[in-house]
Amino acid sequence: MTLRMVLVLAGLVLSASAANELPVVAKIFLPPRLQLGNTGILPVQPIDSAAWIWHPAFSEISAPAHAEVFPCGWHQPVLLRFRKQFEAAASPMRIHVSADERFELFLDGQRIARGPDRSDVEHWSYATYELRLAPGSHRLEALVWSIGPYAPVAQLSWRGGFILKAEGDYDAQITTGNAAWEVAKLEGCDFAPGVIFVGAELTAHDCGPQWKEGDYVKAQVIRGPIPNNIWGESVAGWKLCPTILPDQLDREITTGHAVALGNRALGKDDVVKAEQAQHPDLPKWQALIDSKDQVVVPANTEQFLLWDLGNYYCAYPLCEVSGGAGAKLTWSWAESLYLPKSNSKGQRDEFVGKTFRGMTDTFLPGGAAHQKFSTLWWRAGRWCLLAIKTGNEPLTLHRIALDESRYPYENAGAFDDGDSELPGVMALAVRGIQMCSHETYMDCRPPSRTGAVPHAW
Repeated sequence: MTLRMVLVLAGLVLSASAANELPVVAKIFLPPRLQLGNTGILPVQPIDSAAWIWHPAFSEISAPAHAEVFPCGWHQPVLLRFRKQFEAAASPMRIHVSADERFELFLDGQRIARGPDRSDVEHWSYATYELRLAPGSHRLEALVWSIGPYAPVAQLSWRGGFILKAEGDYDAQITTGNAAWEVAKLEGCDFAPGVIFVGAELTAHDCGPQWKEGDYVKAQVIRGPIPNNIWGESVAGWKLCPTILPDQLDREITTGHAVALGNRALGKDDVVKAEQAQHPDLPKWQALIDSKDQVVVPANTEQFLLWDLGNYYCAYPLCEVSGGAGAKLTWSWAESLYLPKSNSKGQRDEFVGKTFRGMTDTFLPGGAAHQKFSTLWWRAGRWCLLAIKTGNEPLTLHRIALDESRYPYENAGAFDDGDSELPGVMALAVRGIQMCSHETYMDCRPPSRTGAVPHAW
């Protein structure tokens, strides 16, 4: 076992940007609940004293009384941003947090956690973090979403909700149900059915959901703290259990090569041509990939970039642009390109003379400076296709990057039987394990439309 693996098992530590290296966020592992016991009946853990909250406009949704086998899919998508300003003392702050369906937690504008780890409603996961904060004013925010029928099949749900418990002196300031959290409904994110195993394709207007704001109102309690039900009656909905999983990687990377550029769109049945692999502007796009320069796409222009990541990745796409009101940028992912009019991929390294099919997200810039885009769930593949169509304004791309997501397994073993082909086989095996290790272990059965991507069964 490597030191890195020991650190992962002990808890992943993330550092925020501050001159004195504060705040520091450490994940804390509580004893696992191997049996439910009195969970949901009596308060048995600190988070049981917090309330679940939601937007008042969506608080009257009727959830089923029994949710042990109930999947998501009974309501329309809603994205919310919760926020709470608080004052920090010199003492560290311990928080417990969860949401239905998903959350991203931000401290002073920096993401510090994603979650909850996927689980069923009868064993709903929550995470615990310890924050060491510089004294003074700070802000907690949570992007929370419940996308119902557009969620992947691995996502279960009872109803939309958010819960956060702060221990000790911070309880009155921050704990949901005790403190007055604000919440805003976020507009400008549309969903379309993607691959059933992976979930929805996203269309984001103006910026990605992580950077959206809305009109804030007081959040409403939708389920209070767990009471002392001495007669043994369980409250409906979530039965909370501490997570046993470390956080996954959340790191921005740049990788790969710009291998083809076209002065038009690449249609569904269009093949990549040899001359597009020799386009004179490819070095400019490579500089963008390498974070060394920006690219300006002129007004009333249509282009595509084929980007070979060089290896298989599971990652959230990241893009930052300026201007380009009326422009459209689509970002597609695939394991391999396809031979023309065929479901055969042939040699995965080859792309000339092949067509592209993949899961696609759409970003629609609003014309402002330095608008950022990403998705709510990670994508997967080796090849990315970026297609850009501008309106009456040029579009400046400041960066395109990946936010890698997986468990940080590294190969600490070695084996040599004299076979010269074995190292390549070992590398593929290790990469397969890395790419399939998420909150749930993934299978890689290839659906017909997109090529092989990890799926949660």
